[in-house]
Amino acid sequence: MIKTIINDDEKFLKILHGLNTQFYHKVVTTKQIENYINSQSGIDFNAVFDQYLRTTQIPVLEYFIKDHQLQYRFTNCIHNFSMPMKIIGIEDWLSPSTSWQSYDLGNTFIDQIDIDPDFYIKKLKVKE
Repeated sequence: MIKTIINDDEKFLKILHGLNTQFYHKVVTTKQIENYINSQSGIDFNAVFDQYLRTTQIPVLEYFIKDHQLQYRFTNCIHNFSMPMKIIGIEDWLSPSTSWQSYDLGNTFIDQIDIDPDFYIKKLKVKE
């Protein structure tokens, strides 16, 4: 997921190599690794780390579609969780949070969504 969110294979590979260089034969904390990934990627993954490393809950993307508008939010997650993600068939990245958001589907007619399999989340179509 982190590799997909970074969306730059070269940068991700550099981060992995950097982890080996920076922390080779050292005892490190989770926080040191998290801070390194955050600083080298330029992305704040703190909410992602808190969700996936410190809970057993799998976030659920609740959604419904009405009048060519995709309404969506995360549930079953930490307070104020937000994470950029991709939905198959939608060019733009979405940044769902625990609050309802809207995305204009234009003239595209869909009645359900499929999540990029690189994201470890569940989806649930709900009634509006």
